[in-house]
Amino acid sequence: MRSRLKVSLAVFLCGTAALAQETSQQTKPSSTQQVKYYPVTKGVIGRTRLESDLVRGYHMVVQDLTFGPHATAEVPVSGTVVMELRAGHIDATLDGKPLEVQAGDFWVVEPNAHLTVHNKDELAVIRTTTFVSK
Repeated sequence: MRSRLKVSLAVFLCGTAALAQETSQQTKPSSTQQVKYYPVTKGVIGRTRLESDLVRGYHMVVQDLTFGPHATAEVPVSGTVVMELRAGHIDATLDGKPLEVQAGDFWVVEPNAHLTVHNKDELAVIRTTTFVSK
């Protein structure tokens, strides 16, 4: 388990460096472009921030998941996901075990894990960085 976590964190750090490089090379969207949200599951909408193949052997997707008022949802997991609670107060369970998560915390979710999130407030936002092997 620890070795998988180390590999996951190493991939995340590489992805973060690639993200910073790619982001610095991108132009800013014009003020007339609309932000596109899409339904993820009941009570949750998503927004893709970045997709990249810069990390060798992986496809990386950065998304924001926004949970509506008091929504409870199983979060779909495809690949290794690094998550950050950006805003809000949540209760979460990972494979049936409770997680203690506060705003600003990061955690790693392994492929095929079952993550359930309950938003305890009006709004919660989780940023996900997913790495899928190519």
